[in-house]
Amino acid sequence: MIITDTHIGKKWAANVPLHRRGDREKLQRETFANILANCHEDLYHLGDLFDSWNVSNDDLMFVAGELLKWSVNNPSCYATIIAGNHDLSRSNKYSSFEVLDEVVSKTKNIELLDFPDVVDDELFIPFSYQKSYAEMVKPFLGKHYT
Repeated sequence: MIITDTHIGKKWAANVPLHRRGDREKLQRETFANILANCHEDLYHLGDLFDSWNVSNDDLMFVAGELLKWSVNNPSCYATIIAGNHDLSRSNKYSSFEVLDEVVSKTKNIELLDFPDVVDDELFIPFSYQKSYAEMVKPFLGKHYT
């Protein structure tokens, strides 16, 4: 399964009536949890897992918990989560994406990528504020990936 741009941690406030604030955030979390609960195959998240490089601990632990549940329920499947521009800090501060990586690092079937890598014979290139895509892909040029 391929998903992208979940933007967990986004807060909708503009033009949202006070009595409805939090509804979209709740729906966003429920949707993410339902996708993972019903995914029984390899999972690829192609960027912007979070809405900011610095989401709340509650949002971070929600994502960690859902990924760990998915991992336990799907031990023969793999999750590859690629960093997007919202996941990383422009100023090289330690991001929520990197904290999540630490939380799930002992889980054998979840991998977070903030660097180019080959997974299942496919080249994945995450977003980077420091390097261009051309620079990141250079070490892989001339090699064949399906």
